[in-house]
Amino acid sequence: MAQKACELTNYESDICLAVLAVAFAESSDFEKAVEYQKKAIEFADDEAKQEYERRLAAYEAHQPWRE
Repeated sequence: MAQKACELTNYESDICLAVLAVAFAESSDFEKAVEYQKKAIEFADDEAKQEYERRLAAYEAHQPWRE
């Protein structure tokens, strides 16, 4: 579903990209999680960027993001 949401938003929605990154991290595909989290950061506003950068650090450490 996250993949479809990204497709529908032309991969330009930070929220959709971040959710897709979460999904990849949960399935232990941290390479893809990092890729999509970096894209989410590109489209995010300043407030969201801080959160997304923390998530990125977790994915780079091969850890899923859980709140």
